[in-house]
Amino acid sequence: MENRYCDESNIVFVTPGVALRWYADNQLADFSVVVVDEFHERRWDTDLLVALLKQKQSHRTIITSATIEGEKLASYFDATRLVASGRVYNVEVVHRREDSRQLPDSRHLDSRIKQELELRLDETEGDVLVFLPGRKEIQQVQSALTSLAENRDLMVTPLHASVSDEQRVRAMTVQSKQKVVLATNVAETSLTIPNISLVIDSGLERRNVQRNGQTTLMLTHISKASAAQRSGRAGRVMNGVCVRLYGEHAALEAVTPPELQRESIVEPMLAAAVCGHELASLSFIDIIPEKSLVSAKAQLFELGAIDQQGITEHGLNLAPLPIDAIYADLVTKIRQGH
Repeated sequence: MENRYCDESNIVFVTPGVALRWYADNQLADFSVVVVDEFHERRWDTDLLVALLKQKQSHRTIITSATIEGEKLASYFDATRLVASGRVYNVEVVHRREDSRQLPDSRHLDSRIKQELELRLDETEGDVLVFLPGRKEIQQVQSALTSLAENRDLMVTPLHASVSDEQRVRAMTVQSKQKVVLATNVAETSLTIPNISLVIDSGLERRNVQRNGQTTLMLTHISKASAAQRSGRAGRVMNGVCVRLYGEHAALEAVTPPELQRESIVEPMLAAAVCGHELASLSFIDIIPEKSLVSAKAQLFELGAIDQQGITEHGLNLAPLPIDAIYADLVTKIRQGH
């Protein structure tokens, strides 16, 4: 990417991680406007970048989001809120539970999804997008749909972070056959699949959460904001239907908690130190738990990545490595022959 732009480039697209490195190296000074897209995903690197831009106030900053609480964000940044509606087709939302308070349930997902497809394929004009929590569930549902796919001449294809390039292209392009895409929440906001008119939402996802000081990937219910994103995938190019496999009044949280509130913040604290700031001194849209700050600071001190003055030379060596700080510390010390 870094070789594909020059001094004459007007717009440069980068990941939040690259933007943070440029901030640390003062390369962001070359740009007058910074646009932060998909802020509602609430990744730690995006939250940190926005907090740094807010603190420095040296750039015109534009933050875009489909589902974030707009007034809260505008108040945090002391900025004007603009709303762009865009064209949206009608989406009928159907709930497949007699008990309106029934939470999303992982039991018998394969048979429930197969049954729903059998009921709705005849009246579905476009393709189908099924939201599942992970690769295991995708494989189970794909196996359960084998006979249906053969009988109905369907193309069933997975879409998650580890699919091959061929599978990704198949999922992301219109095919000659009617297509059923079995996807994780990667298809919620990051990728737009064309020609979808039916969404089946399990209401589940796997999310990193912190337990006893360790970050663990756990099966959990999605938020109402995620449910809205998923249903919206059925109304991009035509009227559609979203079938939710849970109750209409299920007690889902309003928005997905930001990573800074539910994961270890060792990496964010190290990244902030590289940028010349203490994480605790920055203003974030949501408060970071005090115990997380204390724990992360203790770990980085123990590793020798920071000291009372801030980032150390060892910390600067750890930060660029795309692995957890504790493993980066081991790799660095092995390289140095310790």
